[in-house]
Amino acid sequence: MVDIRDFGPVDLTGATPTTALQNAINAVASGQATGPIFIPAGIIQITSQIVIPNNSNPPTPDQLSIRIVGAGRAATAGSGGPGSFGGTVLNLLYGTTDGDLRKFSDAVLNGTTLMTSATGFTSADVGKFVVATGVPSGTVIASVSGTNATLSNAANVNASNVAVALQGAKIVSIGFGTLAIEHLTLWDSSAPTVTPGIYSVPFLYVTNTTVHLTDVVFWGNGQMRTNSNAGKDASFGANSTTITSTNIGFVSADAGATIFAGTNQPPLFPVGTTIISASGSTCTTSQASLGAGTNTTLTVMK
Repeated sequence: MVDIRDFGPVDLTGATPTTALQNAINAVASGQATGPIFIPAGIIQITSQIVIPNNSNPPTPDQLSIRIVGAGRAATAGSGGPGSFGGTVLNLLYGTTDGDLRKFSDAVLNGTTLMTSATGFTSADVGKFVVATGVPSGTVIASVSGTNATLSNAANVNASNVAVALQGAKIVSIGFGTLAIEHLTLWDSSAPTVTPGIYSVPFLYVTNTTVHLTDVVFWGNGQMRTNSNAGKDASFGANSTTITSTNIGFVSADAGATIFAGTNQPPLFPVGTTIISASGSTCTTSQASLGAGTNTTLTVMK
């Protein structure tokens, strides 16, 4: 068994980030070490993306099987998160700041093809989520070639000078092989600080890889967007399904998010109200409001 503490300093209090897990994965993937990768009990903070290496042999990249084993998942946690509930907790903070995103504004969308002259694409972009007006939520980059990328979903959009953000998952595996994760908790303790509409990224993205999850808890950050200023300009009419908020702004990625308005009891919108579509300063919700509202604070959670 491989212990991550043999591959770099590890702060089990979660105060200092470590690259020891990625170092151990690289060692096993390259054949320099063998066996399951053990992560001891404690909180392990990781701020970079965890990538399972493969041989980059398109269209069928292969990779050695990786097995990551913790000392046990955290006990059922309360609203404060799993940090004080024992077991092995990986606090995965990749994708929670603008610095974790690749952004460009000269993109051209042509069906399933995304083109940009200023920023080329690399193999590391495969599997990253694409966030742009007109692109369906959940769209990822399937393949890349120079300044062009092929998207996983038909965008049905022809547009130029489009602002696009690329965001990857916290753990990515795109090769043929097996990835096993056992007996631990995957946590994101952050409050997202990324550009409005670009949420903290998913925990796991795989394609081609066979994944086995055993005794694993996922504890997200709620992916909530609100603050004391951004949403206070929100307005909506009685029995209206449309919300306008110039400051907070909406993007297509907000579709499916739950929305709360104001601090009234009961709330101005029925519990469980979601966003059906969103663009610019407006969004359409799944239910009509109980009454008109202006200068209302919004919370968007996905």
